[in-house]
Amino acid sequence: MLTKTEGIVLRCYRYKDNHFMAHILTRESGIVTYAVYAPESKRSRTRMSFFQPLTLLELDADHKPSRTIQTIKEMRPLSAGMNILSSPHKMALAMFVAEVTNACILPENPDAELYSTLRNVVESLDSETPADGHFALRFLLTLSDYLGFNPTHDEERLVINEFLSGNVTPDERQLFTRLIEASGSGNVNIFRHSERQSLLHTMLRYFKFNLPDMPQIHSAEVLEAVFE
Repeated sequence: MLTKTEGIVLRCYRYKDNHFMAHILTRESGIVTYAVYAPESKRSRTRMSFFQPLTLLELDADHKPSRTIQTIKEMRPLSAGMNILSSPHKMALAMFVAEVTNACILPENPDAELYSTLRNVVESLDSETPADGHFALRFLLTLSDYLGFNPTHDEERLVINEFLSGNVTPDERQLFTRLIEASGSGNVNIFRHSERQSLLHTMLRYFKFNLPDMPQIHSAEVLEAVFE
């Protein structure tokens, strides 16, 4: 069935010459894996630059329920994403946001709220505002809210206490508690560089605690390198 939809690129990788696999979060179908043919030609209407992390696309795709890999017929970028592409800091953040989302969300599980949430994250990152070292923490708090284990919610107190009792050092526990308090007051932009680094790893462990099958997030190391 030919389907028109919007999508946000989460991951793209080559599997043979001029052929790629792309994981794209779509508004109607959740995360879908697409086979992409992108010949190295100036005349080609499919360019690999369209598949950078968090690129917004309008897609005409052939969706067949019997297939796990779908086919893109046509695509059009909805935004050039130049503010992301021109900034190493924003590119690192885009890689991180895309990798975490791809790791946490079940494939083909449509959710308009998730799509709108991530689209707002993309638009914020692609604005002319300079890259912010606290962006990753704010994103993780936003995503944890969608996933149902935001540490600032009182109903998650038992889960948080269980996590803090055996997964963190005393210093990490103190920092995590400060993050919860700062988020509750609406301002998490108060942490020094070293504190942000520690909190990032603690938050990822908190995600892993709630999502045991979540893989390691390799782009966290990239964030550490570009924001040092």
